[in-house]
Amino acid sequence: MENNQELLIKLDDFEGPLDLLLHLIKETKMDIQEVPMLIIVDQYLQFIRSMTHLQLDIAGEYLVMAATLLEIKSRLLLPRVDTIEIETEEYEEDLQDELIRQLIEYQQFKEVASALREKEDERGQFFAKEPTNLELLQENIPLKEGEVSLDDMIRAFQKMFQKQLQKQPLHARIEMDQVSVEETMLRIVDTLSKTSREVPIIDFIDSKQSLIATFLAMLELAKEKRVYFKQGTLHDMIYLYAGENIQQEEWYDYKGEENE
Repeated sequence: MENNQELLIKLDDFEGPLDLLLHLIKETKMDIQEVPMLIIVDQYLQFIRSMTHLQLDIAGEYLVMAATLLEIKSRLLLPRVDTIEIETEEYEEDLQDELIRQLIEYQQFKEVASALREKEDERGQFFAKEPTNLELLQENIPLKEGEVSLDDMIRAFQKMFQKQLQKQPLHARIEMDQVSVEETMLRIVDTLSKTSREVPIIDFIDSKQSLIATFLAMLELAKEKRVYFKQGTLHDMIYLYAGENIQQEEWYDYKGEENE
């Protein structure tokens, strides 16, 4: 590395000696495990000497790394004695392998940090909605005259079901048939399409399963304006009658998917 290149590198640009080493390796455009160790050692030591020459304060961790690299360099250059050659090679390999391992881990850390910064920048492009103050909302919305709440309808259904059970023989065997909401919706629409009169909802309820299915079917059909319902008072019978969309050709099942 030439002197003018050394002066372009500032110590403040790096987060530590590993960051500096990683930068020097990237300058060679080689893989961490393939770059010649002597080249990187020389470049690092030249950088440290240039900083010392400029009388700049150098953090101790940079000097510790310099000492480690000097030891690696000296063992790479010094001639080996045959009797201790194997032991020396193993020590050098351990020292270099440990340094390479640290460099690889540090590189992975920087890549993850970079990815997280990108995610943070992307998130910064979105603006969150300000929290809505719900204190001003009433827990119970006042009903108009003649209107009934969902709780009122549930209680009315429960009362109708109890009356229906009382009509059954005490020892009757009840078959637990599965009743779907979709089938009940079709049954209600089919019945109301053939009459102009109001039909009591109890006509569609003959079991506990059908009670739940009828209740959900009524709400779904009312939402689509296929069926309307009315109830005189809280404890009166609920009556169903055809809505303006009762003859609508498109049909949607309870889950919102179109049936062919």
